[in-house]
Amino acid sequence: MMLSYSLLTEPCVLQRDTVNTLIVENVTQYRKIAEQMILGGDGNICFFENEEEVDKKKILVIHDYFCLNLNDRKFLNRIYAQLDEEAQSGEMMLKTVTIQSVIAQYLEELMFQTDYNIVMEEEVNLQELFKAAGIHIYQEGESLMNKIVDYIGLYTQMFFSRLVVFVGLWEMFTPEEITKIFRYCELNKHYVFDVERRDGQEIFGNKILFDEDLCRVI
Repeated sequence: MMLSYSLLTEPCVLQRDTVNTLIVENVTQYRKIAEQMILGGDGNICFFENEEEVDKKKILVIHDYFCLNLNDRKFLNRIYAQLDEEAQSGEMMLKTVTIQSVIAQYLEELMFQTDYNIVMEEEVNLQELFKAAGIHIYQEGESLMNKIVDYIGLYTQMFFSRLVVFVGLWEMFTPEEITKIFRYCELNKHYVFDVERRDGQEIFGNKILFDEDLCRVI
């Protein structure tokens, strides 16, 4: 995978066997990069693989480490859709028709007991039923690091992402924790790219550093 950045004279190869960190000490330029990574849209950074730009939908960007939610609507909608598809096929089809009929009959009898002129849809919506039943993802990890690993695993499984982008990873975690996060990504063949404001001795891996004057430091 290649990184194209406006300050680079040529694309830079991202290494999958280590953390790739872009360090931009110029705060204005750093803010622009962080904004592009977080909010999306066109900018001065692009990722390429096999000479084609990587689809932004397949890039997982993590920046708000305390608000990662495995039961985010984008995940639950995908799960409900998969359950709905499963319910309409194979051996589950007959059971689905039966349970929809039973629920519809029950609701009709229940509505008859009221004094209101109420109606319902012709067919029980399975995805609404899943939501009403509170179907959600069980999260085991309690630590922030474990939650991040779980989030990466779920996102990449659902959306086939191979690139995980962090903003300010080294500001939040120790080298030992970052190593564990990276090892998980490496095991699952994900590229890891991080954007930082400051350099430090603890930052390991493939570093691409630009100083305050936007000159590359080799």
